[in-house]
Amino acid sequence: ENVDLTGRDIVKYSFMNTEQPVSSWTDMFEHVLKFLHQRDKTVLSGLAYNVDDPSGLSTYISNSEDGLRSALKIDENVFVEKNTSTTLKVSLLRRLFALYGAEPMDLVFYLRDAESEVTADTARYELRKRYWTYALPIIKEYHSQKQSEIFENVNPISSNFITGSFGLGGFRVTCVANYDSARVDFYLGKSDASQNKAAYDLLFSHKDAIEEKLGVSMTWERANQNKASWISFTLGNVSITNEADWPRMAKFHAEWSDKISNAMLPYLRG
Repeated sequence: ENVDLTGRDIVKYSFMNTEQPVSSWTDMFEHVLKFLHQRDKTVLSGLAYNVDDPSGLSTYISNSEDGLRSALKIDENVFVEKNTSTTLKVSLLRRLFALYGAEPMDLVFYLRDAESEVTADTARYELRKRYWTYALPIIKEYHSQKQSEIFENVNPISSNFITGSFGLGGFRVTCVANYDSARVDFYLGKSDASQNKAAYDLLFSHKDAIEEKLGVSMTWERANQNKASWISFTLGNVSITNEADWPRMAKFHAEWSDKISNAMLPYLRG
């Protein structure tokens, strides 16, 4: 059917009464083409060598990878262009079905429910905001007792993280609440990557002293492929989805955002 598939995710397809889960439209495209090719190898092979092609399909089919932008190998010396839109993939299949004498209506797509995704996203955002509404007073109270104001102007949000700042532009401490853990990141995210890497290298040169002071091993990510670098500590076996875990998570976020900041900042301010 002529349905707009733009932005829609496929989860499985059914062809000739057989269902097959897939991870993407490209995955489905590959499965169906290989199935058709096994039934009759003359169709794609002929198109790959431009033999009897009144359909114009040979534009997307070649006997070598070099003839295509992004080649999908179907068989030896049979390659199909996969760098196409979902709409074009479906169009190509419809035209190929005619050559194979197959019935297009036998191919059925099962799509992820877009409305359910929106509902799930809304529930996720509401859950995050409820957690931060609970946790932020605890975090702020703890920091207030330590004469720290790094979260003073932070309000509950629907993101899975909140950020505290301490007057060093681009450098900050972040509390993260996930489905399987809680985490505190000391984040080095200036606009200039070289400044972030220099700050990371300075801190890393004092890694032993920092970890000795904290009494734990940290996760150190220079992340050379990224502009930013970060150092993290994680609390496992907790989940934002379990409200019984919230007191532990909030206590962890409060204490460790303070501990990590106090361990790192003297080197950056010194």
